[in-house]
Amino acid sequence: IGAVLFDEFHERSLAADLGLALTLHTQALLRPELRVLVMSATLDGDAVSRLLADRHGDAPVIFSHGRMFPVVTHHRAARDRERIEAHVARVVREALHENYGDVLVFLPGAREIRRTAELLVPVVASAPGAPAVVHELFGMLSLGAQDAAVAPAPPGERKVVLSTSIAETSLTIEGVRVVVD
Repeated sequence: IGAVLFDEFHERSLAADLGLALTLHTQALLRPELRVLVMSATLDGDAVSRLLADRHGDAPVIFSHGRMFPVVTHHRAARDRERIEAHVARVVREALHENYGDVLVFLPGAREIRRTAELLVPVVASAPGAPAVVHELFGMLSLGAQDAAVAPAPPGERKVVLSTSIAETSLTIEGVRVVVD
């Protein structure tokens, strides 16, 4: 191992803080050549630079300017006694009908993802004007299924990605224009 990378570090957690502390301890005592990289879009770079300082001084800070996109928020209340899967499927069908591009949906877990997929697959594949392919995305899927979910949709096709919160901070899925959370 030549380097340890901490991504999305602004989402501070006991595990991330402990991991960084142990990595820095290992670097200081056992592996001075070990490189440590801490990344985040919203992190206080100067403070982390001082934390990662070595005998040469503070760690370098590299900035990369991203792009901002306008966001419009819509609230869709669930109907009385409507299960989450039925509610989400209804909102996704509406989103496909009223918007262009792909749809990314966040659900609590694999069970809700599978149930929502069962409701959506027969409907969105043949929807007039908005046909789409449904992809599931959660940790226990095969690598191939995960790759298919994050790959851009082929030209002329749309996709709906039903995901756990893994895609909320760890991934960028090209073509997504609507997010259902």
